[in-house]
Amino acid sequence: MWHTLTTDDGLASNAVGSIAINPTTGDRWFGTIAAGVSRLDLAGQWRTFTTDDGIASNHIAAITIDPAKGDRWFGSADGAGVSRLDTAGLWHTFTTADGLANNYVHEIAIDSATGDRWFGSDGYSDQGPGLSRLDKAGQWRSFNTDDGLADNNIMAIAVDPATGDRWFGAWGGVSRLDSAGQWHTFTMADGLASRFPSAIAIDPNTGDRWFGSWQEQREDGSDVGLSRLDAAGLWRTFTTADGLADNRVTVITIDPKTGDRWFATWGRGVSRLDAAGRWRSFTTDDGLSINDVRAIAVDPTTGDRWFGGVGGVSRLNGAGEWRTYTTADGLASNWVYDISVDPATGDRWFGTEGGVSRFAPLPSVAPTDTSHTPTATPPPTATATPHPPRPV
Repeated sequence: MWHTLTTDDGLASNAVGSIAINPTTGDRWFGTIAAGVSRLDLAGQWRTFTTDDGIASNHIAAITIDPAKGDRWFGSADGAGVSRLDTAGLWHTFTTADGLANNYVHEIAIDSATGDRWFGSDGYSDQGPGLSRLDKAGQWRSFNTDDGLADNNIMAIAVDPATGDRWFGAWGGVSRLDSAGQWHTFTMADGLASRFPSAIAIDPNTGDRWFGSWQEQREDGSDVGLSRLDAAGLWRTFTTADGLADNRVTVITIDPKTGDRWFATWGRGVSRLDAAGRWRSFTTDDGLSINDVRAIAVDPTTGDRWFGGVGGVSRLNGAGEWRTYTTADGLASNWVYDISVDPATGDRWFGTEGGVSRFAPLPSVAPTDTSHTPTATPPPTATATPHPPRPV
């Protein structure tokens, strides 16, 4: 069941680039490209926050919710700093004047074990290095290449919940800050496939670290591909020769239940590496809405896999059947920026160019008691399926 919400309903802008769901309160947060951030609470009440309310910028680049404290963090895409909305409803903006390394904040990660907040920025502006840490005591610390960071331009941040290691994808390589405070940078000389690791994912089942890049080829013309650093410290690169759809990997998502690794590629569809080590790629020929996939989400309850891009959104269910949804079905726009699944309600949320859409599970219907009702053979009826599922 589809339901689309736009500015007519209370959304700040129809261009929604980021979504976050508060696991404690159930509030849904929608970051817009130029009109601030909107909140939809469980009572269905809307509230929009802009610079007039205290947020640093109306151009939201990232949203992260602190699972322990409940603070909401918003990174700005136009150099205004990072803003925090605490549980008391008070806004606080941090900039370089407070200790933030750079006011362009497009990556935010929270270490649940230590309470540290990490902020990644474009270090090639004139504001300084691009990585900052705000610890639980409220102390700021910036890191740059002098500390051991591969480069000051941060493209991705990931925290390993098992080891406490912090991983930073930067121009030039990937850097690890371990729980003892020791830095180690990995480059192509160590086994990393690309100088530009723009996507990082950590497998909760195996401990493997995965690194994808938008770079197509190295300077010598050889293929780049996808890199894995396993728990034993061994590197392995996967390319199209192994089964990857394309060597440019833009999104990595891991299914914690099945162990499947999903990789969105640049215009060649998505690839799956299952727990048994078997590769399978999917394109529009299989049922995918478009080969240029920008977002992937796994439903923790149903196991459905959702893929969004500039062509609608596609679902691959547990039976291996594909179904694509577009504006004809109720999707706000066929340009999908972000996908988020609410673990409490099962609602699937899609941030698009034309508003935000919710796809809610159909309500269960109690079976009718027919024990005292005479049965009769019903007449034949014709059925039609607008989008027939495609088996994998």
